[in-house]
Amino acid sequence: MPLIGRISGRASRVEWTFDAGNALTNLSYATSRSWSAPGSYPVIFRALNESFPAGVSATAIVEVVTVPAPNWASIENLGYQRFYINTAVGVTNYIEFTTNLAPPVVWLPLKTSVATNALMREFDFESTNAARFYRIRSE
Repeated sequence: MPLIGRISGRASRVEWTFDAGNALTNLSYATSRSWSAPGSYPVIFRALNESFPAGVSATAIVEVVTVPAPNWASIENLGYQRFYINTAVGVTNYIEFTTNLAPPVVWLPLKTSVATNALMREFDFESTNAARFYRIRSE
C-alpha cells in the first residue's frame, strides 16, 4: 500500500513507524508497506527540524481486509470465450491462460481489470479451436 506523508515547511528528517514498532528513518516522505494478515495497523509519520526537534506527527489506522478469491460463474464458447466472474468490487483481477498443463506450465496474461461489479464479464477473442486453459488471480 502506498503511503505519503504531507509536510508543510522544511524537514531535516522524517520517520515512519509501523505496527507500534521502531521508527524507520531512512525512508522518504513517500513509502509503501504491506501486511500479511487482516487487522487494524497504526502508521505514524513524523517530521523533524530545528524548530520542532521532537517532531510533529500524524497517525493513521490502516484496515487490512481479506480479499475474497474470485471464481468462475460461467465460461461460454461462442467462437471466442466469454467469461463471467464472481469477484469483489474494487479488486484487481488477472485472467491468465496457457495452452498446455504439462509441467512446467507457463501462464500468459490475457486481461487485467479492476472489478466495478460483483459479476464481471470478460472475453478472449483470440481463442481458437486449440486448447486453452484459464485461471484467475486477484489482489
